Amino acid sequence: MRLSTFVLLIVALVSPCYADDIPDFSEGLWEITITTEMTGFNLPPQTNTQCMTKENFVPQTGVDRLGNTGCTMEQRIDGSSVSWNFTCDNEGAISRGTGRATYFQDRSEGEITIVTQGTEMVSTFEGRYLGPCP
Repeated sequence: MRLSTFVLLIVALVSPCYADDIPDFSEGLWEITITTEMTGFNLPPQTNTQCMTKENFVPQTGVDRLGNTGCTMEQRIDGSSVSWNFTCDNEGAISRGTGRATYFQDRSEGEITIVTQGTEMVSTFEGRYLGPCP
């Protein structure tokens, strides 16, 4: 699995615990750009778009399609920020990490740190509201 796809997968796993306890942001089409750095090299930025709602305010990339459903997540929402810790078992390869995202109505930013098979990946992401969903 490409590392940038794995990072997008982790972002996709973060979801709100309660519909009333969510950050303030604009529902609609968002563009999310993720940049990942690892020891020895950097991956090129990846940009995706997605329709986001109050029930689904975190980018989705097809978790079930990637076959990595063995993840546990602890999540906290504090005002306009979401933070989380996770552990994933992908066919015996254990990955652990932390992340945070902050929303500013029409933009977002955050960071994810993942350690898998002794390698640390640090990803930063930025999002921007594009308008209503098509």
